[in-house]
Amino acid sequence: MSQLRSRTLQSGTSSRIVTEDFLADNNTNQDILVRFQLENGLKAITVTSTNTQIIRDGLNAYHGQHEQDINLLRSVIFWLRNNLDYDGVYTAFLLGCLSEEEFEEESEKFTVYEEFVDPIKIAQDIQKMYSLIGVDFDTSDYAGYFKCSQENVMEGLKLLKNNPIFMEKLPQKIIQEIGL
Repeated sequence: MSQLRSRTLQSGTSSRIVTEDFLADNNTNQDILVRFQLENGLKAITVTSTNTQIIRDGLNAYHGQHEQDINLLRSVIFWLRNNLDYDGVYTAFLLGCLSEEEFEEESEKFTVYEEFVDPIKIAQDIQKMYSLIGVDFDTSDYAGYFKCSQENVMEGLKLLKNNPIFMEKLPQKIIQEIGL
């Protein structure tokens, strides 16, 4: 924010709060953001201004840095929402509100076909999920989220061998295979 300008004006005078020289710094035809900050029990006012584009660029950069996190969280929320929707249909069936045929028809919407997912992506996403929400799911949950097999998830978890939280999810046989 190299274009950030500040002026402190003392109160007790009848001078303007924003002086002419404050706005004379070649701000003609520019969109500027001005902030007024009261200090010392209303004895001084600090007026700070900057070009709005600088603020906008900073916010856009911040958003860009966190866009992947936002997209990951969004996908987790959609996945959990889908699980809740299925649980609602299944509960309705168990309570006798849906016939078996109706349940089968409704549950078709929730059918998932497993695909292979790159274990590196699985490892990265699992690690990021845990850092963002602090919840570690079990391998069947991760398999549901990634729409892959539990074996595929375990291949990803093996890459996180330095993290005991994720190693607990692997069978003892696999832990021995990777030398832990």
